[in-house]
Amino acid sequence: MTFNSQLHSSKQSQAQQESFFKNINYFILKNYKPKLQLNATEVSVNNVTNRTLFFDPKGIAYSNRQNKIHYEGMKGTYIQRRGILHISKKVKMKMEENSSSLVAKEVIYNLNMGRIDARGDVKSKSISKMNGDKILVNSDRAISWTRRNETKYFGNVNGKVVRKRVYESPILYRSNKLHLKMNQHLINLEGDVVIKKQTFTARSRRGKLYLENYNKRLKYFALYDDVKVVEKVKLGRSVFLRKAFAEQLDGIVSEGKMVLTGYPKVYQQGDEIKGNKIILRENNDVVEVEDANSTFKSN
Repeated sequence: MTFNSQLHSSKQSQAQQESFFKNINYFILKNYKPKLQLNATEVSVNNVTNRTLFFDPKGIAYSNRQNKIHYEGMKGTYIQRRGILHISKKVKMKMEENSSSLVAKEVIYNLNMGRIDARGDVKSKSISKMNGDKILVNSDRAISWTRRNETKYFGNVNGKVVRKRVYESPILYRSNKLHLKMNQHLINLEGDVVIKKQTFTARSRRGKLYLENYNKRLKYFALYDDVKVVEKVKLGRSVFLRKAFAEQLDGIVSEGKMVLTGYPKVYQQGDEIKGNKIILRENNDVVEVEDANSTFKSN
């Protein structure tokens, strides 16, 4: 009898702790400022833990600086005391402040810290306010800091930089890790780096993409450590492969050339070319060399 009474009291207490709603528009304010706006088909609010559970969420999260982040998914929770929004299954987010968006299987957003942790088939798109370039990145996981406008990507990282001018070919890349710094217009690549552009493929251990330098006489990308380049050179109707090795490669896309330094070597059409600095130009068999030490094939 006592057991039944305690059980009934426990159920009654639990019922008093939680409130259930359907098809609601839910608002949370902090210091009279919006913190979270939510539309959902079902919502459960626990008054003791301040944990809110919901299904089919769609709404807006507000950072401490009142920047809007639109989100949607199939399931989620919000822990009000910690300011943590957890969305799962077919998650989509769009940040108004930096014109970026992402999709993932799961996202944990700490509103107080401005930190977004996305996991599972992450696909993001960022647009440069300076020149309109699109930076597309795919990865297993991404951690973004909205205040610094930076994102780190981990695992199976790949993507491309798409120029605003459609006639300019994109740069494709792949690496183990990637650090995107939108305010500095810089991409850092780390581990098994691969960069592709039209006729050439370059590999290295580390690399950088300088997004603001595309149309200037400055390097647009740089590769470091064990650089290997394979380029398909087309001269009229003839085509041949050119291979190059160096410790550093600087790509100046606006001039269509690559500068190799650090014991560079180039192999083309049976010739071995060495020097302190070697310059290669797209679809050009002429190799510019400083302090040359070359071996030419004799027929």
